[in-house]
Amino acid sequence: FSIFSPDYWQHNLEAQRGWAAKTIVNGLMNSGGWFGFGPEPGALQRGIENSVILSPDEQRHLSWHVELLEDAYWFAFLGYFGIVGLGIFWLILLRLYQTSQSLIKSSSSLEYKSLGVMLCTIIIVSFFYTFVERTFKLRPFSFYFWLLAGLVVNSWSVQQGNRE
Repeated sequence: FSIFSPDYWQHNLEAQRGWAAKTIVNGLMNSGGWFGFGPEPGALQRGIENSVILSPDEQRHLSWHVELLEDAYWFAFLGYFGIVGLGIFWLILLRLYQTSQSLIKSSSSLEYKSLGVMLCTIIIVSFFYTFVERTFKLRPFSFYFWLLAGLVVNSWSVQQGNRE
């Protein structure tokens, strides 16, 4: 398969991430829950089975490919924690981005500006990349992401303290 061929995209939408995204969103909408099905793949699978009418092929596909539900991670996050949880997590990312921008604009130190630029870049890249990979579940990435986020927030706090 070529990555840009129509066959590749059709297969991806029917049998892989597209199927997982469609199944998770349908399950959540049919259940009427704002808070998702719970933070484990088994709970997500049971929630989908209880709220969506699946064909026998789709049921086999779901039971054999539970890890596929996690592959499109923002949609898995939506299934685990619902619209409220996903919104809160995105709000945290937005506030970190805004804090980084504020640090870049208000700081005269090159080191602080560099920290802000690094976190802004990582947030933008990881936001889009998390549609295809579970970046925040990868421990090495998460460690450095949250370490950098803590450094930026602390640096911003120091900058605010120096102003007063």
